[in-house]
Amino acid sequence: GGRFENVKDVFELTLYADEQADMHGKRLLLVDDVMTTGATLISAAKVLVSLRPAELFACVLART
Repeated sequence: GGRFENVKDVFELTLYADEQADMHGKRLLLVDDVMTTGATLISAAKVLVSLRPAELFACVLART
């Protein structure tokens, strides 16, 4: 839908290569204040998956 198109490719990693390597095999937590469709979380998670974490969790404070 439209919301998914609005957040497509809006996230990017700004870590140096050695910082990115430090994330490999770690547990990462993605926090979002409000979730409506989940599009923002999905878009951000797609970028974080490139770090090859052992696990990726999401925490949402409120849902509308």
